[in-house]
Amino acid sequence: MTWDDIDFQGKSIYIVSAKKHRIPFRDVPLHPDLEKDLRRWQKEDEDKTAPEIITFNDKPLSSVKTAFRNAKRRAGITRRIRLYDFRHAAVTMMLASGGDLKSVSQIAGHSRTDTTTRIYQHTSIELLSEQINLIPSLENKPAGNDNVIEIVEALKNKTRKTE
Repeated sequence: MTWDDIDFQGKSIYIVSAKKHRIPFRDVPLHPDLEKDLRRWQKEDEDKTAPEIITFNDKPLSSVKTAFRNAKRRAGITRRIRLYDFRHAAVTMMLASGGDLKSVSQIAGHSRTDTTTRIYQHTSIELLSEQINLIPSLENKPAGNDNVIEIVEALKNKTRKTE
């Protein structure tokens, strides 16, 4: 990724997709924290000649995967963690926080939303509880909600008949 891929005016990053996808590129909005860091890095890099954002000795990295592995080793991180895990965590957090599925899928570069839900959307006891709590209370039913009681009674009767 080069500095030309950052649009500070439009607050977005131009991402070239992997060749396996039908979406060749996409613009992804900049998170305010990342924008702040990128502006700082750009200022620090004013004297550098390489157009790439992340370099080593003012030269582009030959392998981001190897550079990440070496950085983990130097930092004493022994757990198995991949760069992909950060992407997975970001998409999962957006979905868990109520992010719009279509938008999150587009940010991730997925051409289909079912890819996003199948791989990245996880449930938790909190999310499951939120869904259960969407069922209205039958004890304190609001006026005009007789159909809920009728549905429950019909289900009870149907169950009794099949027993």
